[in-house]
Amino acid sequence: MSIYLVRHATALPAEKDPQRGLSEEGLKEAGKIAEFLKGKIRVDVIYHSPKKRAHQTALVLAEGLKPQKITETDGLLPDDGPELWHTRLKGENRSVMLVGHLPHMEKLAKALLSVRADGGRINFMPASVMCLEEVEGVFALRWFLDPSVL
Repeated sequence: MSIYLVRHATALPAEKDPQRGLSEEGLKEAGKIAEFLKGKIRVDVIYHSPKKRAHQTALVLAEGLKPQKITETDGLLPDDGPELWHTRLKGENRSVMLVGHLPHMEKLAKALLSVRADGGRINFMPASVMCLEEVEGVFALRWFLDPSVL
């Protein structure tokens, strides 16, 4: 089972769209990631935050990855703590993708990888995907992908 942590793709500024949907650049970023991952990974379920930019990113990824389920959920907003998803992911048997925001994604990645909260930075660029795998009750980093390298 794999866990995929995804930061939403580049959003429009609030002046152009108060709900901050994806920009053209963001749609391209998410599309590049989806196309690259298509056929390479299996995702059973995609959970996303209620914010428009996360929902749109999740929809683009779902087009390519064809999960069984895509759904809005709690605990993925920018200022949410990592505890809820840290607990939910322990012992998860499905491949799960979470689409959310900074600083939450960085905090969750650190919690899952047992990195001190004040220990370094994890640079989640827009539309970046981190793949973690639970091995004997501990999460390990498998890979980290930034759309700028595609």
